Amino acid sequence: MENQFSININADIENLATIRKFIEESVGKWGLNSDSTYDLNFAVTELVTNTIIHGYKYEPGSIKIDLWHKNGTVYVRLKDNAPIFNPLTNPPPNMKLPLELRPVGGLGIFLTKLYVDEINYTASPDGGNEVLLVKHGE
Repeated sequence: MENQFSININADIENLATIRKFIEESVGKWGLNSDSTYDLNFAVTELVTNTIIHGYKYEPGSIKIDLWHKNGTVYVRLKDNAPIFNPLTNPPPNMKLPLELRPVGGLGIFLTKLYVDEINYTASPDGGNEVLLVKHGE
């Protein structure tokens, strides 16, 4: 059984299905339950979508995804060369506002934080971003 899988993919909305399949197949080899697999897929899809739309602004770019498994915990590292942006500095949305008064955006990162056990951000020394997601096995 392999403990690490990687994919380097063009930053294009059309590739989200490929990314989800990659995650499902990879973590499936480790026996991760379906709820945890869904959580990881949601988190990765949200962050990749944000990178494509807000980071690369639909311009050409790539995203590298590394997954590894150690002691019952799954780690997912997302790396890109988009302009530096720390998603952890995004203020949480005001959930008390009525839906029609809430500004568009910001909910995805808020939800991503709920779906994983840890999320860490590092600006790459050569530019770009690296996000590490941690999901403990259940």
